[in-house]
Amino acid sequence: MQHVANALTLGRVLLSVPLFFFTVFSSVSPACHLAALAVFSLIMASDALDGTVARRWGTVSNFGKEIDPYADKLVDAAIYLALIEVHRVWALTVLTFIIIFRHFTVTVLRGFAARFQTVIAARFTGKTRTVVSFTLAFLLLAQVRYQHDRPYWFSEHLQAVPGWLWDSGIIILMMLTLISLADYIWQYTPLIKRFARSPND
Repeated sequence: MQHVANALTLGRVLLSVPLFFFTVFSSVSPACHLAALAVFSLIMASDALDGTVARRWGTVSNFGKEIDPYADKLVDAAIYLALIEVHRVWALTVLTFIIIFRHFTVTVLRGFAARFQTVIAARFTGKTRTVVSFTLAFLLLAQVRYQHDRPYWFSEHLQAVPGWLWDSGIIILMMLTLISLADYIWQYTPLIKRFARSPND
C-alpha cells in the first residue's frame, strides 16, 4: 500500500503538466475546459486518497512526507499561473506571486531541515491553505468564459456570482497563505538557528 500512496502522489506531479496547458486553453476550447476540470478533479481526488491510504494501512513514509508537499506546490503553481492567463485579473496575479513566494520559502526551509536529517510533516495551516486554494482554483476554472461558444450550465451559474465574492475568496486565500508561511517560519526557526551556527562546509 505504501507504493500505491506514493504512486498517487507522483501521479499528481505528472498531471500538473496537462492541467496547466488545458487550463491555459480552456477559454478558447470547451473541450480543453472539460479536460482541465477532469484532470483537476482527478488530482484533488488523488490528494485526498493518498494520505488516507497511507494512514489507514500504516504505510506513512519519509518519502511520502517529502514528496507530497512538493506535489501540492507544483499543482498549486500550475493552476494559478494558468488562471492568470485565462482571467487576467490583477488580484489573481498578486495572489499567484504570494503563493509561489510562500512555496519557495517553505522549500528552502525544508532544505534546512534536511541538513539535520529532519523531516517535518505538513502543518495544519498548510493543509487548510491547500484545501482552500484548490477549492477556489476549481471554482475559478469552472466559471471560465468562452470567447465564442456558449458556456456550460455550471459556468453560467458561476458567472452570475458577484465579482466581490470572487475578490473576497482571493483575499482570504492571500491571508491564509501568509499565515501558513509565518507558521512554517516559526516552526523552522530552531533549525534555522542551528544552520546559522553550524560551521561552513
